[in-house]
Amino acid sequence: MNDWKRKFIIIWTGQLFSILTGTVAQFAIILWVSVEAGPAEVLLLPAVIGLTATGLVAGRIGIPAMFLLGGVAASLIALVSFFMPSLRALERS
Repeated sequence: MNDWKRKFIIIWTGQLFSILTGTVAQFAIILWVSVEAGPAEVLLLPAVIGLTATGLVAGRIGIPAMFLLGGVAASLIALVSFFMPSLRALERS
């Protein structure tokens, strides 16, 4: 297999898993907030504030650094949300 094809397949596979897991995590968070806090309108204010803040930060630090920061933040949020059920179980006991 050509070297460029191998690199393309690796990058494409990584992107596929990244997009799928991000979408599943986003759906799960929205569903969880709706069940716990009521209607999904609760998500509106943080989204507006978050988008505004993100635009301001991206203007200051640059787009490449923002992509890196966003990836790190998404990873940390996914890691924390993975352990949330066990933390809630500790609260109940």
